[in-house]
Amino acid sequence: MDQYSLAELTELYFAAATLMDTQFQYWISVTFAVVIAGFFAGNRLTKNLSYLAAILYGLATFVLIARFTAAAGTVAMFGNAIVEAGVEMSRVGLPTRVLRYILFTTGTLAALYFLLRQRRSGGENG
Repeated sequence: MDQYSLAELTELYFAAATLMDTQFQYWISVTFAVVIAGFFAGNRLTKNLSYLAAILYGLATFVLIARFTAAAGTVAMFGNAIVEAGVEMSRVGLPTRVLRYILFTTGTLAALYFLLRQRRSGGENG
């Protein structure tokens, strides 16, 4: 990382951290859309259509989590380079990333359950 100045490392660090937050926000938006769609259209969706929606949501979630993970690796790399340059910095680190992965997992499972349960229950909850 000697090819970058400290200012460039800091800028790259915050750009990657912003990308992490953006991916997380996209996932929240997509998950909310799935829950709302399941609530309003759950009893009108055919079995195949609800499974297709669940698969597409799962794939979108996978892509967003993969991009989040890549950005997290970049944040760690640039953060380590900044620390190696002699700058003390406070980083949120592992606990927050672990909590986000727990939220990704439980939120995704809950959204899928809600989407598929709405179809099976005939929309009784909507």
